[in-house]
Amino acid sequence: MTFRAGQTSSTVTVQHWGGFIGQWDNRTWNRREVASGDGGRTETVMEYTGLVPGYVKPAPVGWFASHHHRADGKHAAYDYAYLFVHAIDLPRGATSLTLPDDERVRVMAVTVADETGAVRPLQPLYDALQR
Repeated sequence: MTFRAGQTSSTVTVQHWGGFIGQWDNRTWNRREVASGDGGRTETVMEYTGLVPGYVKPAPVGWFASHHHRADGKHAAYDYAYLFVHAIDLPRGATSLTLPDDERVRVMAVTVADETGAVRPLQPLYDALQR
């Protein structure tokens, strides 16, 4: 998604706020019972139907909740929610911030800071295989 600070555009991959931060590949199966031909007995057959690819949401997490409340007001326990942190360079003299024209994007806060040094976690949240 494209944000614009003054006349400078920045493209940011905005992660979905819910679900898991990451997930391994997940194989999907069709389970069915078939006659074994031995006196009416059945056996379970598992047929491989596909693979849901794994993923990682790489954006830094700014806030985490182990539950949230749905639009209908009901409590969604163990339905995780996240706010992710995104940095956008602010050019000198910029006086405006234009958000993407996308109803899915919600901005919870904007802060201006002089970040001269990168802040890094002690250990990464996920493995990144270097090639």
